[in-house]
Amino acid sequence: MRPQIRISLLLSTIALLLHLIGPTDAFACGKERWKIKTGGDAEAKQVDLSAIHKTRISAMRSWPAPNHLPTNTRVAPHELQVWSVDATLTQFKKETDDDLHLVLADDSGHTIIAEIPDPKCVDPSSPFLEDITTTREAFDKAHPATGQFQTLNIRVRVIGVGFFDFQHNQTGVAPNGVELHPVLEILPLPPKPKHTE
Repeated sequence: MRPQIRISLLLSTIALLLHLIGPTDAFACGKERWKIKTGGDAEAKQVDLSAIHKTRISAMRSWPAPNHLPTNTRVAPHELQVWSVDATLTQFKKETDDDLHLVLADDSGHTIIAEIPDPKCVDPSSPFLEDITTTREAFDKAHPATGQFQTLNIRVRVIGVGFFDFQHNQTGVAPNGVELHPVLEILPLPPKPKHTE
């Protein structure tokens, strides 16, 4: 068999295996509540993307944490709604599951996590895929991430779907494990005016 044919067959076999395995296993995508995180679950279409609920980090941190985190169903009402938070983006990094992990802080220093999945890890049926892709591309271009935390100090409006995560000492985690995951849009805000005497 000629080398070119052998290479072509090998590449075709690899492509077929990747297709059969699926994106979550072929790459370093996440596992825990992954369909909920990325909109691959049956309830994702119940999330009204046109209704954005403005809230604050302090309010989100006060939401009651669920007693049990279901694998494939959403925790109503918070995981069925899109939320908007004005905050300071203080840190970011690329996680091992290829999510971008963002730490958002309010003026009192209280934090929550927001995450932008890698579009290759998002089910094609997800109603969030287009917004995730646009947001991820824009963030990657403006702030190339590595596996180490980088610091920022920029005011942003972050729009995303509510999500409760398992707590494992994540940097910036809220006491109840609430996050914005996935992030659907990040808008720049002007810096707060400095007080003058």
